[in-house]
Amino acid sequence: MTEQPQDHAVTWAALDALHCTVSAAVADALSATGPVTLEEYSVMRLLAARGCSQLRMSAVAEAARLSNSGATRLVSRLSERGLVSRQVCDDDRRAVLTGLTPTGQQVLEDLDVAVSAATQKSVADFSTTDLRDLGAALVGLFPSPTAGLSLRR
Repeated sequence: MTEQPQDHAVTWAALDALHCTVSAAVADALSATGPVTLEEYSVMRLLAARGCSQLRMSAVAEAARLSNSGATRLVSRLSERGLVSRQVCDDDRRAVLTGLTPTGQQVLEDLDVAVSAATQKSVADFSTTDLRDLGAALVGLFPSPTAGLSLRR
């Protein structure tokens, strides 16, 4: 049996519905709990995935699907609150590097608790097996939020 184009459209619609449901729950939890928006949280999570390393602003923009100026504005807002740091790259003075500050790491850890609860609530109707299989499939496809990006330190 060959795949039909509508098979992919149905899969996309299901992924989109899941994304919208979980994103809305997470956005609500963040607005009730913390000092960051969903977009800011996503960038902080992206930076945390790098551990102690910093990312070039262009890599942040690419991974977060933002324009360079949009990423700069978002990181500036986080920087003003002491959640991320920015510095000029030693190797390339045109590049700006950003990473979580210790305060940003602590705030992110606190927010992760609220995000986890909101995510669990939004998928409460899923079976444990379905969630495990979906998680394994997604992690298999996207092992890291920064996979494939040029992330020179």
